[in-house]
Amino acid sequence: MLVDYSKLNAVFDIDGPYLLEVEDEPIRPVRISIGGHTGFRHTEEAKKKCGRGKQHFVGENNPNAQTYIFTDPEGLDHIVVGRLHAFCQENSISRHTMKAALEYGRQGPRRNGWSIRRHQ
Repeated sequence: MLVDYSKLNAVFDIDGPYLLEVEDEPIRPVRISIGGHTGFRHTEEAKKKCGRGKQHFVGENNPNAQTYIFTDPEGLDHIVVGRLHAFCQENSISRHTMKAALEYGRQGPRRNGWSIRRHQ
């Protein structure tokens, strides 16, 4: 295929070839970048591979899970392994209050009657 470069040469004021032989190769698809995302999509098989091992590491199965001991208003101890958020939701306790008690070393029960400490 012959491509006419005469107009391009005139715009840039250069002495280049006016006609050039170009091979007919398929044009590579261009990725469009919108806000830093290139538009690449994972296949369904790749998505399954990525998430295959992650669902088993929740709660007690997580080797990095923290263990907490909650004491309820009646004085009973509840041992919670890695499920702080779920336990607080089930018992209508503010997890933020409990985490603050741990972070700042607050001893004794909170206003709601519950107390928390880390298992050693």
